[in-house]
Amino acid sequence: ETTDPLLTSFPELAQVNEIQLNLDLAQQYIHLGAYASARALLSQDESVYTAEQRQQSQNLLNQIA
Repeated sequence: ETTDPLLTSFPELAQVNEIQLNLDLAQQYIHLGAYASARALLSQDESVYTAEQRQQSQNLLNQIA
C-alpha cells in the first residue's frame, strides 16, 4: 500500500503517470524504428487517457501509419 499522501488522495495519478510513461516509451520505440512495439503500447484502451494523451497517442500512430 502506498504511503504517498498525494497518491492516497488522488489514486488516478498513478494511472496517469503509467499512461504517460507508456506514451513516452512508444515515442522512443518509434524513434528506434520498433513500430510493432510502439503500436502495441498505443493500442491500449483510450478511455483512460486524458485529452492531451489521446492527442499524443494519435500523433504517434500517425507517424507510423
